[in-house]
Amino acid sequence: RYCDGREGTLLHNAPSSLISATNEFLSRTLRNDRKRRYQDIDKVINDLAILVNMSMPEHIYLRDKRQKPGEKFSGRKAELREIKRRLDSDNFVFLRGMGGVGKSALAKKFAHEYRNEYHTCQFVSYGGSVHETIGALDFANLSEADFDGNVGELLKAKTDHLDFCDSKTLIIVDNVDVPDDEGFDELLNNSRCNAKFIFTTRCTMNNYTKQTFDLQGLQPEDCKELFFNYWDCTEKDKKTYSRCVEELSEMYNGNALLLKLMADVVNSSMGMCTPCDVLDSARSGDYESVDCEIGYLYSDMRVCDCDNMTVINLLLKIFRIKNLDRTAFMILNNLSLVPAGGIECADFIRKSGFARNTFSVINRLVHSGWINCEENRISVHSLIADLVSIMYAQNSADPIFDEYVQYGNFLASVCEYIADDSLSTISQVRDRVAHARNLRRRCSIVCKDGACRCLPVYQLDITAGRLLLSIRDYNGAAEHLECAASLMKQSSDVSTLDKISTDVLLCKAYTASGKYDDATECIERAVSEAVCHNVSCGENQHISVSSLLIYKGEILDLKGLYDDAIQLYTSILEAQGFDMQCAEDRCYDALTLAA
Repeated sequence: RYCDGREGTLLHNAPSSLISATNEFLSRTLRNDRKRRYQDIDKVINDLAILVNMSMPEHIYLRDKRQKPGEKFSGRKAELREIKRRLDSDNFVFLRGMGGVGKSALAKKFAHEYRNEYHTCQFVSYGGSVHETIGALDFANLSEADFDGNVGELLKAKTDHLDFCDSKTLIIVDNVDVPDDEGFDELLNNSRCNAKFIFTTRCTMNNYTKQTFDLQGLQPEDCKELFFNYWDCTEKDKKTYSRCVEELSEMYNGNALLLKLMADVVNSSMGMCTPCDVLDSARSGDYESVDCEIGYLYSDMRVCDCDNMTVINLLLKIFRIKNLDRTAFMILNNLSLVPAGGIECADFIRKSGFARNTFSVINRLVHSGWINCEENRISVHSLIADLVSIMYAQNSADPIFDEYVQYGNFLASVCEYIADDSLSTISQVRDRVAHARNLRRRCSIVCKDGACRCLPVYQLDITAGRLLLSIRDYNGAAEHLECAASLMKQSSDVSTLDKISTDVLLCKAYTASGKYDDATECIERAVSEAVCHNVSCGENQHISVSSLLIYKGEILDLKGLYDDAIQLYTSILEAQGFDMQCAEDRCYDALTLAA
């Protein structure tokens, strides 16, 4: 009557946490065993008050948005039990392993396998920091429209309500790629939040080695089960090629993604290719390898990608054996520009300028495992995205890399989307930042021969910094802008305007964070750049030094050094420089405020 949440019951459409709490309440009242009943009427009243609060229409709670595991999931029973043991012990676990080994699939399988233990489960991609990840969690009755674009206030509200999550709440954070994020300490040492967390990562989490579970490749029997699940074969074929598949799984270290793609190679050959043929091709040395470095966002970051390049080279062999056609490669190449959240298929085809019959090619790639599809949104695994990006950067002599294989329309549409100032809600800005970060990774791949993508990476960091400033995420903005400043120092082909605008944006981020000394250093550097620039160019190209100095005065004002600020503003006004026409009103306002 009350508690299963199905249609026709009193709690139909109620939050899953309320259904669970009501079940718990009734289990302690409608009991034959007196010892298990409530012993204290005050406790009954208190728990009833909690239930009443949870049942209010405006009650804020974390939505239950669990994702189904793949139907062809194989093995990992011991690993599922180990995750449960670790969550019971520490409330969180880091699932660490090489790309494609099946970390995300295992986390989803755990949520499904133990679904009766958790009334609420939410799967979210890591957003570059713990704070941004919390900001991406979906709470009912908590609208970003109520916060007027202030991400700091929205984040505080979500963090506060995260404290109300109980031990029957499971949050899965996928693809953590920053090993030393300070936000982990704040989140995981919070005694008020009792939620359980599973993090998937390829990184070495130096501060959480005891809570890290190293996930190895699938066991031989599980590898065979997975391979045969994806290969439409007969029982006779399974017996005939059992040993061959074992050797394939050993060669590919039990990597689930690579085995699925291998099975697709056999499947798509329509009987012309057997697992033994694939094994012979994989063993041959006829295929080239790739050698490159992938740039990460933070210069001090040390990522352990668990032999990531080895996996990418194994994936390259499958790619060559599969012999994907030009259209398929272009689809994968363009999808490498899409972050983990994916893109709607029709939108992708329109922005890429593909023909309508491309739908069938995409469906084929989804069916064969090269493209992921969740809720009508398509994306590619990060390993596949890295591979096609490296292949493009190397600009191989292979015929597939002719003048038609380029970013083209889709790259232009991604850049246009990132720069679209009309998209101003917090979620829209976050999505644009995610695109900028992903594009940054694609553009920072540098191959051994020096080949790399064409876009300047620091421009993407400046754009991401400006976007994060617009939603008042000052720490996130500073991280990107610091990275841009560092990259510009290493490049000789950077305009003075880019250097100055980066320092000004950094100054704003530092000032808003209360880092006044760092902000002053930035603005003094910008003033120095502007003075040098003005000396070497004509008046029509001058940069307003007065406008920059006003920023310094505003910092003095915020530090409480009002006399120093007044003296600076007065000297700016007395100088009567020709560039004052655009800064005079602002200077008088600042002077009045200080006075």
